[in-house]
Amino acid sequence: MFLGGFGAFFAFAVFSVMFAVAALVVSFILAPKAPSENKKSTYECGMQPKGEGQINFSVKYYMFAILFIIFEIEALFLFPWAVIFKKLGLFALIEAFIFVFVLLLGLVYACQKDLLEWRR
Repeated sequence: MFLGGFGAFFAFAVFSVMFAVAALVVSFILAPKAPSENKKSTYECGMQPKGEGQINFSVKYYMFAILFIIFEIEALFLFPWAVIFKKLGLFALIEAFIFVFVLLLGLVYACQKDLLEWRR
């Protein structure tokens, strides 16, 4: 039968894509189309907008966020390891040290590139 094995997965994927495309097409067709300058302007609690609606951020903010996520994932990996530490043995201890060492190398690299400095 076609739906056995990976057939069910492919059928689900095809129907998912078709549903998403149908939703986009219907919303495009039914959406009201009456653009005006008032609709394009930003809304600030009834006051006249000041300046641009978008501002540029420094790349350092994004790099800091990526470093934060990496070290949060490190904590997620180390907590379950710490819970069953006694059952894992010496090999797991060595693997954990290698894991932390690689992350510390990344932290040293980030410090050398001044990614953690908040200068303007």
